[in-house]
Amino acid sequence: MAYRSVNDSEGCNSPLPLNAQSRLRGNGVIMAIVAIALILAIGFFYVASERRDEARTDAAISAAEAVDQAARNVGDVTKKAAEKLQSGE
Repeated sequence: MAYRSVNDSEGCNSPLPLNAQSRLRGNGVIMAIVAIALILAIGFFYVASERRDEARTDAAISAAEAVDQAARNVGDVTKKAAEKLQSGE
């Protein structure tokens, strides 16, 4: 059985066998895909976090507006009741 040298006359000057070279390229591609996926995941969680914060802020503002409106209504009713008591009705 004859073995071919890696540095034979076919123009291949790599010290690694061809299957090792393709594995290295494959590992590099996989690492690049993992890095891109990680960057996208971090970006997604950052954007989602901002949306949750905005939703919490909107909910707090709505609750404060509801309390404000309820206080105004109570104030109006109290004022009308006081006016009725003063006028003797």
